[in-house]
This record gives sequence, C-alpha cells and structure tokens, in this order.
Amino acid sequence: MQKAIPITNGKINGKLFPLVIEAGKHDIIHKTLFSTNKKINRIATENAQQLYRDMLAGGRQCRMNIVILEPLTAEKADDLNHKRYQVAFGAGSAVTGAVSKAPLPFGANFVAGVGAGALTKKVILNNLPRSHAGDVHITLDAFISGGIGPQRTTKTISVQRTEYE
Repeated sequence: MQKAIPITNGKINGKLFPLVIEAGKHDIIHKTLFSTNKKINRIATENAQQLYRDMLAGGRQCRMNIVILEPLTAEKADDLNHKRYQVAFGAGSAVTGAVSKAPLPFGANFVAGVGAGALTKKVILNNLPRSHAGDVHITLDAFISGGIGPQRTTKTISVQRTEYE
C-alpha cells in the first residue's frame, strides 16, 4: 500500500500519493487507499486507471502523482470562483485588444474585437468549473519517458459534496 504525504499551503490541505507504476504492474492503483470516503476513493482510482491506460505506457515505467485536497471551505471556494472570473475577463480583454488592432475597414476591427473578447470570456467561464463549499479536488499528474519522447498528462476533477456524501 502506498503512503500519503501530507501537503498544505496554509489555506488548502491535502494528501499527495506518489506512485511508480512498473510495466504490467498497474495493480498498485487498486491497492492504494486514496481516501477513507469510499466514493472519493472510487473516483480517484477509476480516474487514475483511465489516465494510466490513456498514457499508453507499454513496457515503460509511469510516474503518477495523485493529490486529493480536503473539502473546500466557503472562503476558499469563493476565492477560486473570483480567480475564475479574473482569468475569463483578463483573457477576454486581451483578445479584444489584440483583435481591435487588426487592420479592418470602417471600424470593423472594434466590433470584431469586442465580439471575439466576449466569446473568449464565455468559453472560459463555461469550461472552468465553479467551486462550492465542500467540493473535493483530485489532481492526477502522470509522466512517462521513452517511446517517441517524454509524455506528461495532468487532469483535475472537482467532486461536489452531493456526489460523495
């Protein structure tokens, strides 16, 4: 069984599970207890297995780090949501500014810039998850060296309280 390493940055606490998966020995994923909450453990295990399959490790070693954070407080969820809006509005403004400088006739550059910026903001807000108090974030990071070169994949899952209680 793999041991967890406690992590904290003052506001967020969690556990890091560093796994070294040798070729053909991916059963280490099943043997690791990621959480005492059965549903969180199942979600972490299923996503780790899927990520391992997606990496197409073949005969190569796969290093996978799995981080499971403690449930978010209302304050931290609000902070993450605020950052979500900052990213969306910042990217939207940058796109608006860049497209507005395009050499288009009759002020079309301004209209195109505003439209492109609004679309960018909407796409980001639709794809960055909204956080809630009680959400548990699970991050998986896998690395394989060899084959056509090094491969790295990172994935974060947000599990809402209603999914694990």
